[in-house]
Amino acid sequence: MPLYTLTCYRDVSQHPLVLALIWLSLFPANSLADDFAPNRFSFNGFATLGAVRGGSEALGYRQDVAEDGVFEDDWSLKTDSLLALQFGIRLSDNLDAAMQFVYEDRATNGIKESLKWAYLRYRFSPEFTARAGRIGFDLFMLSDYRQLGFSYLWARPPIEFYGPLAFEYFDGADIGYSAPLGIGTLRAKFFAGSSDTAVDFIDDNDKLRLDEAIGATVNWETTHWQLRVSATSVEFSDDLQQTYGTDIFIAALLAAAQLGWTDAEGIAEQIELKDVTANYYAVGISYDNAPWVIQTEINYFDAEEHLFKSYSGRYLSIGYRIASTTLYGLMARGKQMTSRDKIPAPPAALAPFLTPLQESLQTLYDFNYINQHSVSLGFRWDIRYNLALKSQWDRTWVEDAGGLLWDQKNNATQKETIDTYSLNLNVIF
Repeated sequence: MPLYTLTCYRDVSQHPLVLALIWLSLFPANSLADDFAPNRFSFNGFATLGAVRGGSEALGYRQDVAEDGVFEDDWSLKTDSLLALQFGIRLSDNLDAAMQFVYEDRATNGIKESLKWAYLRYRFSPEFTARAGRIGFDLFMLSDYRQLGFSYLWARPPIEFYGPLAFEYFDGADIGYSAPLGIGTLRAKFFAGSSDTAVDFIDDNDKLRLDEAIGATVNWETTHWQLRVSATSVEFSDDLQQTYGTDIFIAALLAAAQLGWTDAEGIAEQIELKDVTANYYAVGISYDNAPWVIQTEINYFDAEEHLFKSYSGRYLSIGYRIASTTLYGLMARGKQMTSRDKIPAPPAALAPFLTPLQESLQTLYDFNYINQHSVSLGFRWDIRYNLALKSQWDRTWVEDAGGLLWDQKNNATQKETIDTYSLNLNVIF
């Protein structure tokens, strides 16, 4: 189920972005005046021009739950295309700052949503660093380059694993440690903060908010191997009920309970999304030694809510390089850990009045269910050192009412087999 959020700080001066700007403004001006050389600054970026055709009449293709969908017989250039700009400045030998803007198609588009990084970083020693501000969520192997298409084989990260994870950044701080260990390098990180993201559930103005996110990652890397483990605990904002539109249902169910529908009160308790907490765990391993490149990850989102069910996603990717071209195959699966809920029927005497409520509740439950798997075949051609062309075909099997990762029209409850075709041009500069 989607992990997701931004906290409304009671005192705006305590917001990490504000603190970062205050910190920068207090930094002695003469430290910059000493050497205002060009090598203090960096500018780079990346872009993807992507064409995609996919979806069905009822389910629209999208990379994650923050996007609008592409439906049957439609081609889209906006769904996979993006432009990113990154700026950096070295303020002293130990202090630097970075900022990243990513313009792409999403449910809500503005400067706030486009600003992915805006942080200050201080190096206490070669081993220890700390950052404060807006920082990318470190939840998976592609945390630092999920949108940098040039950095991975596929047309896009596997949707079954990455699609529910709409959160891309948090506002807060992290502390990192790095040191040699055996034949490789050990990196560990602890982070804490808050987040929000726009999603397209009931409508495209929906927001998911995390009042609190605390996590840690451990990564060990050698020339050819990488092993990564992460764990995160999150607390959702109480406006989750508004995002899922359950307030009206709860009021109707409590009224139905007074009429004699004995199941109604229990269902109301199930969809009361207050004080919702969850834990997220992920393990990944990769091997990259010419000609083979292999990567796999598995995650588990632990939640106890009926509408916000525990979820697991996984994938296995195998690629084989032939000169400047890499052929690859990908298998992925995403499924919630409990079966699809069925809303019990109201008493026969009340059926004429309460059946519409029962059917609407079933639609709500079905709309928030994930159960699908896919296989993909594709190739990547490295045209030059900073330019790659990719082509990919995906076949996805969506089980009954399992289409949360898709943009849904009406109540899409039938099984679907969907083909998606992609052609991407990735560049870094």
